[in-house]
Amino acid sequence: MQRCGLAMGHQLIGLGLIWPLVVVVGVSSPASALAATPLTASCSGTVLQLSIQEQDLSAVDRFRFSLVVSGEGATESAALQQLNQRLGELRGDLKPLLRGQLTVPAPRSHQRGGTNPNAERLFVANTTLSGEVVREHYDALIQLAGRRPGVRLQGMTALADARDELNQEQVVVKRALQRGLQEAQWIGRSIGRSRVSLQHIDRRGAIRRPLQARLADHKSMGFDPNEAPKPRVSVHLQLTYCLS
Repeated sequence: MQRCGLAMGHQLIGLGLIWPLVVVVGVSSPASALAATPLTASCSGTVLQLSIQEQDLSAVDRFRFSLVVSGEGATESAALQQLNQRLGELRGDLKPLLRGQLTVPAPRSHQRGGTNPNAERLFVANTTLSGEVVREHYDALIQLAGRRPGVRLQGMTALADARDELNQEQVVVKRALQRGLQEAQWIGRSIGRSRVSLQHIDRRGAIRRPLQARLADHKSMGFDPNEAPKPRVSVHLQLTYCLS
């Protein structure tokens, strides 16, 4: 779907002055709307302003995970002791899977119980573990979290390799420029302008979106990293053309 706006400049024939025609085009889904900017002084024909947004998916290089580990006990000390025991066992299991170091913040503890004074009131201590695993250990990490008592997988996020992500960003920018040129040429032909020159590029930067994997649909054959949502790179260009 496309949205187009057209503003005709005034023509002062008696003074021998002709103001250039300005065309503002916002292309939506995947492009977005753009507010009008001042006329380009160097263009004696038609000024065309386009807003182009392009995006693409990057290959998955690794996954960032977050695990919640809990311990319980009749006292706060007992809950922390069970938490420490589970942490020690989990660290050992994670060691062959990890890429880099684990991050483990200080634990928190609280007392859990209902309003019934006769109900057992337990102390709970918990903390989180976060780190990264390569693609090959995606399923192993999920299975490990599922079979360990007091351990819950809080999230798993797909990440791209930094160099691959940069290359992908350059590909997306090039594609956005090509789309802008094609759009400008088409509009130029529509209004009888045969020459198209790019006057200005305003780049709003790239947005990288690592996407969290959905873990609810467990399969008997395990979790396949190829089925995880891939990271997304998005770029937004505001382009100004002169059509003459």
